Amino acid sequence: MSNIYQIQFQFLPVEDRLQLKLNTTQQEEYIFLLTRRFVSLLYPILTKILHADNSVNVHKDNFVRNEMVKLQQEGSLKSSDTTSPYKSNELSHPLGSEAILLTNISTQINADNINLSLTPEQGQGISFNIDQKLTHLLRNLLLESLDKTDWQLACQSDYISTTPIAEPDKKILH
Repeated sequence: MSNIYQIQFQFLPVEDRLQLKLNTTQQEEYIFLLTRRFVSLLYPILTKILHADNSVNVHKDNFVRNEMVKLQQEGSLKSSDTTSPYKSNELSHPLGSEAILLTNISTQINADNINLSLTPEQGQGISFNIDQKLTHLLRNLLLESLDKTDWQLACQSDYISTTPIAEPDKKILH
């Protein structure tokens, strides 16, 4: 799979699931459904990836480690474009245009690369290299979307809002 270009989370209240859309630099789109259980597994994995960074895990004090992650998060989000609308037209769908229910998460660390695999119970999912910037963005957008659910998961709500403050009579697109 090529590099991830955009990420979108959307809460589907009727299905009580989060929909995750990823589009890539190769004009491909992947659509997945995430259950409460899956999110409760994904969030700690993303957090562990952030704490595994060499500049963070060198510190023994948990407070210092958490502050380092927060500083990295601020830098990552400042350099990310979170205001452009998600582009879904004219994209190919290598796994089909219907959302796939994810059930499995795995990570593999090779040298300085971390590979994250998200797969359904049966069939094909996706696997991609995830760096600190992408991990921060994915984790932050996940936390932001959890505010729209009533799942009451024990996820640390330390996200930084990516939604700009709206001016009167202006609409914000997600």
